[in-house]
Amino acid sequence: MKATTILKTLMTEQGIGNTVLGKRIGVKHDAVYQRLHQENISVNALNQMLSAMDYKIVIVPASRRMKDDEYEVTMADQEEA
Repeated sequence: MKATTILKTLMTEQGIGNTVLGKRIGVKHDAVYQRLHQENISVNALNQMLSAMDYKIVIVPASRRMKDDEYEVTMADQEEA
């Protein structure tokens, strides 16, 4: 899943809109909108937004199986087989 898709999913799950997330990270809602619609989001911006929703970036071996409540960032919107 793309990082921005994961962010949107988490926002929906937590009932957080662009305005609320923007206030949490100290930017206007339109800046959140722009980040969510970028082709590539920076690791710093991703980390900032995830931290505001009580998530973090973790690096694990590729062979590790994902848990049901975890997400994997890929370069495409489709999950890898």
